[in-house]
Amino acid sequence: MEAVSELRFANCDFKSPLAIGKSPLELAMNEPHYIILPPYDIPGVIVVSALLVENRSNKALNNIRIHVEYDPERSRIHHIQILSDDEYILRGGGETHSFATLRLRKMHAGGRIVVYFAATMPINPTVTVTSWDGK
Repeated sequence: MEAVSELRFANCDFKSPLAIGKSPLELAMNEPHYIILPPYDIPGVIVVSALLVENRSNKALNNIRIHVEYDPERSRIHHIQILSDDEYILRGGGETHSFATLRLRKMHAGGRIVVYFAATMPINPTVTVTSWDGK
């Protein structure tokens, strides 16, 4: 029978054979950290929201996927601006869509990406940020 560790850290469950012998902090540091910044509403004009994704570890992270999605019935992305320390590709969605998917092959230690979205109303998007080391 394979030993599987079960750890809880920052409202995350870790149930993986790879988690054996690693602290919750080490496991959390192997994923990009993200924060949805509060929307800034210019009444009657537009609402600007932002997503900040950071690599808080001391090593580069590989194959990062960032997916942001709004309810298509409520709002669509009118404008999108991306500021990144590392090279990225907008793989799908963006302006005129209700979602955006970005991919970074590598995010260096301490790297950041900020994704600004402008829409017609303040809506909290659903965000998924993953990385895969390929080992």
